[in-house]
Amino acid sequence: IYALYFPVKKTRIPHSNIKKILVLRFEHIGDVLLTTPAIRALKESFPKAHISLVVGSWSKDVVEGNPYIDRLIVFDHPLHNRQRRGCINLHKFVKFIRMLRRSRFDLVIDFRGDFSSLLVAYMCGATYSVGYNIRGRGILLTVKLKVQKNKHEIERCLDVVRTIGANTKNRNPILIISDEDRSFAQNFLEINGISKKDLVIGVHPGAPF
Repeated sequence: IYALYFPVKKTRIPHSNIKKILVLRFEHIGDVLLTTPAIRALKESFPKAHISLVVGSWSKDVVEGNPYIDRLIVFDHPLHNRQRRGCINLHKFVKFIRMLRRSRFDLVIDFRGDFSSLLVAYMCGATYSVGYNIRGRGILLTVKLKVQKNKHEIERCLDVVRTIGANTKNRNPILIISDEDRSFAQNFLEINGISKKDLVIGVHPGAPF
């Protein structure tokens, strides 16, 4: 159920100055999928901008083939890896930041608001950075939002891009299913003797913020 929409104050960022946009989403599959309406809104509002999305290897499959993403960057941030949590490999992290800085992004957007992702947003050297100000971490951003609780994750993500004038009437997530994916699913069901009428799908209704 979507929460009530509260108007978000827009910040003027000259659209003509935005040629390259970086979106950070290190979290897991569900978080990444629910970000796709906001990415679509970005592309609709900045049609000439090149949009890059950073995700972990565990969630890249849900955004591959997304027509609103021009470049998919995979970086396994250890603080967001449920299987292999640990210390940051400094060499890999510095190499990752250098790659982002060489790309010379005009705008970086973070939907999470934790220190690890906001630090990347700050260090990538973009002219503008947008995200949530949680526990004072917004000091690393040029445009910051107050968190409004009890909102659906799709609306939370859309609130971030609304602050810079991006919006969309379409709130449906985008999941591209390839012919290869369909073939794999069909073969899996056949091998395990599962008919479509016996198929049960479970849906996780929520997650912690």
